[in-house]
This record gives sequence, structure tokens and C-alpha cells, in this order.
Amino acid sequence: MRDLLMGTSPKDYDIATDARPDQVRDLFGKSKTIAVGAAFGVIVVLPTQQGVAPVEVATFRTDAQYSDGRRPDHVTFCNAEQDALRRDFTINGMFFDPLTESVIDYVNGQEDLKQGVIRAIGDAEARIDEDKLRMLRAIRFAATFHFSIARETLAAISAHSDEILVVSSERIAAEMQKTLAAQEVFWAIHLWRETQLLKYLIPELAEASENEFEKSTAIARCSRVGNWRVRLAALLWPLSRLQELWESCSKTEAYATNVQQRLRFSNEDTQAIASALWLQQALDHFDVSPWSKLQPRLLNPHIRDGIELLFARRCQAYGQAKATEGVLGLEKLLNRPRGELDPSPLLTGNDLIQLGLKPGPEFRELLSEVRALQLDGLLENTDQALGWVRSRI
Repeated sequence: MRDLLMGTSPKDYDIATDARPDQVRDLFGKSKTIAVGAAFGVIVVLPTQQGVAPVEVATFRTDAQYSDGRRPDHVTFCNAEQDALRRDFTINGMFFDPLTESVIDYVNGQEDLKQGVIRAIGDAEARIDEDKLRMLRAIRFAATFHFSIARETLAAISAHSDEILVVSSERIAAEMQKTLAAQEVFWAIHLWRETQLLKYLIPELAEASENEFEKSTAIARCSRVGNWRVRLAALLWPLSRLQELWESCSKTEAYATNVQQRLRFSNEDTQAIASALWLQQALDHFDVSPWSKLQPRLLNPHIRDGIELLFARRCQAYGQAKATEGVLGLEKLLNRPRGELDPSPLLTGNDLIQLGLKPGPEFRELLSEVRALQLDGLLENTDQALGWVRSRI
């Protein structure tokens, strides 16, 4: 309902009804439904056409105590008004009746939507006590829609920020990713800090000086909407106590692994964050770097994230026009024909074996040196490469 009133296309539809779970299954058929959460009144109705997503149908309910701060201990089926009153925020507590094409609003959600306010339904502290993740969700909605957070709701978040650790790392990470990808990421990060949530989400940033904090958030603001991984890297890069890590690929990866263990990011996400941090540092003076040093970095699978972070950093320091001009050279290099960007090696391990060499450290070093000389244009063909190797053994 919220998205429809805002004039945006909903990503999905949530259907609520007074029909009990067994009635929903009887209506659509057992073979076309899945009782994924029947105890909580949720039935998934499977599509009859390809390309159509399944739909969750939830029975109106009220919730008992949330002992684990996540799910109710049990539910009681009820009417629409009682169901609305147990939801999180007023803008999420409205219904649309497709038969009368009317909005059913028991929580004043339409007014808050017009005013651009995120407000907990009823007692803000009670809503947060039920599900601690709502603290992060409130800030995500504010960042996504550029809304403010109602005073009592913001106060409740601040009062209970330390309880966010009750929530699993995976759920925290998922909310962080959505928030960092939002339009108003600058606003969200300031809200994280104002409510004390930041010290549990990104403690390194929470401990930063005021100058480092402002620089970090400014760089994140300069990065592209939607790329949460680059934005997280942007928040970490200016922190002085971490600067020495970004000089080394291995140190950066070790740090990213620690973040992964804390927040349960995927291996791919962790590698992307680490690569962005190291690459933007390694590419900083790409225009004067030897091709043998630059070319392997351009082949990194996360090179685009590295360039994006480099752009954001330069944008914060010099402005968008100068930053764009500064990274155009990298884009031109990446657009080179593949054979020019990554030519076939002049020598392989088999070539060295035929010369009587045995695999080992020296073996690998020779191949690396030949490759560097090839990329820098000092060796042009296999005969020259073989001659160079013979002169070294």
C-alpha cells in the first residue's frame, strides 16, 4: 500500500486476509500452496504461470511476547484493525481493499506518508522490544524515502541501540546492505551515529575523529547509489588507524575477513570490499605506473569497484569534473581489445622445463619477470624471452 500511495511500483505484494491458513489452502488447493509458516498464519500460493512470483497470504493476527526479540512466541488470529496495530511503522500498517479500491488506514499512515515521517505504531519502545531489527529498518526507510524519524521513535532507538546485538549477524548485515545502497546514505550513517547503533555496526567508524567521520561519509555520498560494497569501503578508507592496511593486498584481505566474521558477509562481498580498498590505493597514480604493474590490477575481477571508489574519493577531494577526468584514462585502458589488454604469455612453464629447469620458487620468479618485461615492451617474442632466460641460468 505504501508504494502505491507514493506512486512507485511495488517490488512484491503482501496479501492479508481474515481467512485462516487451512481455508487459504482449501481455496487454492494443497498442491498449489506451501504452509511455510502456518503457525504464524502464512501460506505461500504458487503461481500458475511461468515468470510469476509466489505470493504470501497472511491471516490477520496479533502477536504474543517476542522472547527472542525476533519472532512472536505464538500468534492469535484476529481482525484487520488488530493486525494493523501490531505492525512496525505507520507507513507499513495500511491495507488496500481491491474490491472497493479503497485504503484502510487504522494507524494514520497516510498522514505520516504525506509528512514524510517514519513513526512506530503505538508504543515505540514496545515495537522495538518485539523485534530489535526494527531499529535498523526505521533508519533504512528514512534513508530510502528521505523521511525524518518521529521524535519518540528515534528516542526509543537510541535507548535500545545496545540490544541490536540480540539480532543475528546475518539479519544485521542484510539491513546494512540495503541501507548503504539507499539514496540518502549520508543521512543514514549520521542516524546510526546519533542513535549509537554505529558502534555495533562499524565500530572502526564510530571511533573515528570528527574529521575522519565527515570525510568518510562524504566519500560514501559521492559513490553510486546501489553499490553498498563500495560505500562500505568508502567509509573505511579514510580512517587513519587502518591506512597501513590498504597498502598491502594481503593485509586488506585479512582485515576484510575479520569484517566478514563479524557481519557474515558472503565470500564474494568480502573479496569485493577488500579489492576496492586495495585497488583504489594501487591505482591512485596509474598514469605513471609501469604497464607491468598496472595491467594485473586491471584484470582484477573487482576492478570496477576499485575505480568507483577511486572516483568517489577524488570527487570528495577535487569535485566531480576533475574526478571524472582523472579516471577516464583507466576506463580507456579497460576498453582496449582483449588481446592488447591481456596478451598471451611469451613463455609457459613447459618452456622452462624444456630448458632443464625444475618447478620451484626460482621457476615462478623467472616466469613473472618474463611476463613483466613482455608487458613493458622489452621482450617482443618467444625467442627473445628464451634468450633472456638462458642468460639468467
